[in-house]
Amino acid sequence: MQKLTGLPKEAIRLNITYLGGGFGRRIMPDFITDAVEISKAAKAPVKMTWTRTEDLQHDFYRPFSHHRLAAALGADGLPVAWRHRIVTTSISESMEPGNAHPESDELACASDLPYAIPNLRVEYTPAPSVVPRGWWRSVDASFNVFVVESFLDECALQAKTDPLRYRLALLREPRRVPYPGSDQVLETERLKRVIETAAGKAGWGTPPPAGRARGLAAAFSYRSYYAQVAEVEVTKGRVRVHRLVSAIDCGRVVNPGILAAQMEGGAVFGLTAALKSGITVERGRVQQTNFHDYEMLRIDEMPKIESHVIPSEAPPTGVGEPGVSCAAPAVFNAIAAATGRRLRRLPLAPEDLRG
Repeated sequence: MQKLTGLPKEAIRLNITYLGGGFGRRIMPDFITDAVEISKAAKAPVKMTWTRTEDLQHDFYRPFSHHRLAAALGADGLPVAWRHRIVTTSISESMEPGNAHPESDELACASDLPYAIPNLRVEYTPAPSVVPRGWWRSVDASFNVFVVESFLDECALQAKTDPLRYRLALLREPRRVPYPGSDQVLETERLKRVIETAAGKAGWGTPPPAGRARGLAAAFSYRSYYAQVAEVEVTKGRVRVHRLVSAIDCGRVVNPGILAAQMEGGAVFGLTAALKSGITVERGRVQQTNFHDYEMLRIDEMPKIESHVIPSEAPPTGVGEPGVSCAAPAVFNAIAAATGRRLRRLPLAPEDLRG
């Protein structure tokens, strides 16, 4: 601010606002530059407000990522080797060019798999890009959980095994899995409990209503354990999510109302991104301008959402981010169960279900 304003430090006061639902934009200070320069030119206090179109077209965007996975299945159908190659436009690299660890915001839920796979290899390459990147809600879990949990369903299909039984078999005996370069430790027994709870509450193993199919996904995100089952109908190339059943273990719950709101809001956030929202760039310019071409999930498209909390006396952990992570893979796994077609890109494009 001193360099920007030309004022001494003691003459500058910043009034910090709560981040709230900024999801990236309000954590970035670029708009402060605009206000200061306008104020200096006008020689008066100013209030600067961007239009929605300006904000949408000059934002900090969720990183583009591309993944390639391969697995070798043993005689019991479970993976004995797993390779995951990740290419993203690194957030850390965009914030600090030359950062020695561009992968620091890109590998969660890929390099710390809870599943007992004897031979695991995760590779990462940053992809250069001039498109500004930012921390989208749930960060690397938002794409890695989609990829890992979708591929896990493909392995279960290859092994001719129910996806729920497949996950439970891979969790094996209770273990503690450390996250590389962090003090985070994943307890597989707690993840198993949320998977079994979500599946049980959703009626997994019983026939779904006519015309519908179920999909499952689970994640360890922000030190919390989360699982979700989606009940989906696909009719004439259109996807309708009727029901989402979630379970979370986030340690001791301080405010149940806030927890429920975060889980439900995260699910809607994830569904919107999976089924509707997408940013495209043409000749250096973002094409979307407002909610007519950057759509949100509408009220009449909302599924019934059920949230179940696992009682715990462990220290409280995150609830704002995990709810996003499982919506896309749970829904896409359900689409595959309903149609036999495996979709591997986000967001869902109309042509994906044609034919």
